[in-house]
Amino acid sequence: MKQLASVFLLLAFLSPVSAAEDATIGYVDMQKVLEQSKMGKEANETLKEKYSPSQQELAEEEQAIRQLQQKTGRDAALMSQEELDKRTAEIQKRLRQLQEKAMTTQQEFTKDQTELGNKIIKPAQEIIAALAMEKKLSAVFERSQSGLLYIQDSLNLTDEVIKRLDAGSGK
Repeated sequence: MKQLASVFLLLAFLSPVSAAEDATIGYVDMQKVLEQSKMGKEANETLKEKYSPSQQELAEEEQAIRQLQQKTGRDAALMSQEELDKRTAEIQKRLRQLQEKAMTTQQEFTKDQTELGNKIIKPAQEIIAALAMEKKLSAVFERSQSGLLYIQDSLNLTDEVIKRLDAGSGK
């Protein structure tokens, strides 16, 4: 009897641990979620509506400055040094103003983009957590930032996250 117990104990130590659950993983492409979900599309449309006029205005001013530079280049031989200096100073002033406005617009755009993105990421994270629990996953990675060089497409949860996010369901 003692020998039998010793054999079972020895077998228990030598056999692989089969009682432990296999680690399973999944991944989500959050950029795709941000771009293709209804909320993401609405956020992009909001940004487009808000910043398209500014982009157009900046492009027009840039074109006007280029034309002024070209005209100055063509007319430089006919202009006095004083006129040339005045025109060059005007071009430099307009370029500085354009750069400042472009930088300010970009900062505002980035701020708004981050705020709108965060409104999508929070519910998406809740959905991802629910999916992970349902599928009994040990870990879920963000595809583009995980450092994974290869992962099976069957482990992709992105489309399901988008589907649930669009449905407004966190479960």
